[in-house]
Amino acid sequence: MSLEVLFTLLSVVALASAGIKVVILAQVATTSRITSAFNLVAVTMICYNITEALTYWFYHSNPQLAAITLDLLLFSGIAIGYSMVSFVAEVTENPNARDYRLGFAVFGAGVTALHALGYISEGIQEAGYSVVTIKGPLYPAFSAFIISMVIVCLFLLVKGCQHKKYVVQLHSKLTLVATSLFFSAALTIMILKLLGYNASSGGVLPVATCAYLFLLMYGEKGDDAIVTFSMKWIRVWFYFRLAIDSITSKDQLGFEDFEWQMEKQIVLRAMKYCRNNKTKVARLLVTNTTKLNRILAKIKEEELKAKLAANKQLASDAE
Repeated sequence: MSLEVLFTLLSVVALASAGIKVVILAQVATTSRITSAFNLVAVTMICYNITEALTYWFYHSNPQLAAITLDLLLFSGIAIGYSMVSFVAEVTENPNARDYRLGFAVFGAGVTALHALGYISEGIQEAGYSVVTIKGPLYPAFSAFIISMVIVCLFLLVKGCQHKKYVVQLHSKLTLVATSLFFSAALTIMILKLLGYNASSGGVLPVATCAYLFLLMYGEKGDDAIVTFSMKWIRVWFYFRLAIDSITSKDQLGFEDFEWQMEKQIVLRAMKYCRNNKTKVARLLVTNTTKLNRILAKIKEEELKAKLAANKQLASDAE
């Protein structure tokens, strides 16, 4: 396959990724500060994909225009960094959210100015099956901006997972999973490049960013949607455990035991989210209060038995 054909395919992949992001963006109808921050992330990623597609498309036919679109690509990358910090600060309800936004706005503006003056990038060049920028004398400033963004986002999300509000915890956990997938893909590419491999982000990052926005979309559809999504993953996790257990464990739990443990975790999470409002829990789980009361009674019975067993063990140890 010739490089021209490969670059055309990478251009199509980037445009398709932009189209998918537009569809994802259209699914978010709520209006809030978090939704506005999410929309900004989506729009900057769409701009990144479009400029990436144009860079690949024009590289062989119009190198000067490709150099301009690559400059715009770097500008889009800086915008993504700022928008992600802004979004994460809102999701985690960090009290210093305004300071983080202001700090990265100033940092990003400084890097943007350096790039406009030609200190970040000195042009464009072909590297195997990819197109990369020719690093300028102050290119490390751009790298520092991106690395700082990654560190701050992960730090805020870890703190958000420990927030006193359960809903904030759920949003932070979902965002952490989505962000980790995105950062892992980008980090893998960076590591491969440092090791001397010709790793291109052309096919990987468009997919990773789509997965990132798709997961976050559930969080922006409302709190009920994110709880329902987390419950689906509880089911996936328990069935995965059942499969692994059936292969590796000698003392296997029966399928009914796994079903019960899974159902119990789902009900307990829903009760915590709904603040013990049984009517709301039943509606969220698409069940009736009679069945819910039976499950809760069984959970309470199990807890009582575990408590009695623990007390009995303590008494036995005391003797």
